[in-house]
Amino acid sequence: MKIDLILMAAGNSRRFGSNKLLYEWRGKKLYRYMLDALLEAAEGLPGVRVRVVTQYEEILKMVEELAKRKAPGFLTGVYSLESVKGLSYTIRKALDFEAADPPEAFAFFTADTPEFSSSDIREFLEAFLASGRPLACVRCGETYGNPAVFSWKYAPLFQVLTGDQGGKKVLNQLLDDCFFYELPEGSRRDIDTPEDL
Repeated sequence: MKIDLILMAAGNSRRFGSNKLLYEWRGKKLYRYMLDALLEAAEGLPGVRVRVVTQYEEILKMVEELAKRKAPGFLTGVYSLESVKGLSYTIRKALDFEAADPPEAFAFFTADTPEFSSSDIREFLEAFLASGRPLACVRCGETYGNPAVFSWKYAPLFQVLTGDQGGKKVLNQLLDDCFFYELPEGSRRDIDTPEDL
């Protein structure tokens, strides 16, 4: 199946106090943990591509440099200046880009979950494919959501999102069709403030 993995590396980091995506942690910038995990996971799965949506020129340039060393079309950076207005703008920019060569499914990942590994990503996608369901998301205890993967048929539902609304709003409309991929509680830790590191 043709699946595009979309890394949303465009947030405004309001609670962090500075641009957390470019914050250096344990030897590399925070966004690189998820980007590197996605690239490693995608290289082991046929038909999978990686997209990085960002409002930051430094991230875009890094993605463009990495893309030169990959197969054509495998890794692409998508510049999204309007992401400053909220998450919905990042999502729409990603899906507008995807519409030119739509995948069968697309998955959203955030750039502030540095401990989510390539094996986690691969196993999540393999479980989604084996489930036969049109969408899937990760669940840890009572918490569910990102990352989530959706059949392309759901793409129009994202076009009506506004402000900081994200995929969870769409996901909540489709829970009866969703496959939940269970992870141990706390294993999908995201970084919101410097104290979370």
